Amino acid sequence: AVDYIHFIMEWANAILDDKRIFVEEVDEKFLPELERDIVKPICERILHVYAILFHYHTQNPVHSYDRFYVECAFDRFIYISLYWGLIDFNGETAKYLQEQIDIPRKSYLQAHARDTYI
Repeated sequence: AVDYIHFIMEWANAILDDKRIFVEEVDEKFLPELERDIVKPICERILHVYAILFHYHTQNPVHSYDRFYVECAFDRFIYISLYWGLIDFNGETAKYLQEQIDIPRKSYLQAHARDTYI
């Protein structure tokens, strides 16, 4: 699992660092296929990483400090994914993480029902 997580993070980082894909200049053109072809697959793989982390944490108790940061990062990841539609929440990995996803999803839906920001 550690090797897989390392591979995914290196793979995603290489894509995010590619200046041909993620432009840095304001006047450079944004790629319309970026969301579908690049960002969504990255988010799906990151969701797999979270599944591994949550599975590992349930089997191996860790310091509550570490778990707090993993859960906070996960919540923000889910908020962004909901807002931009970056993850298939009916997919196999999302179903595995349903309990963890439900907490930020409810908060997100409540905030948007009131037209407020998270």
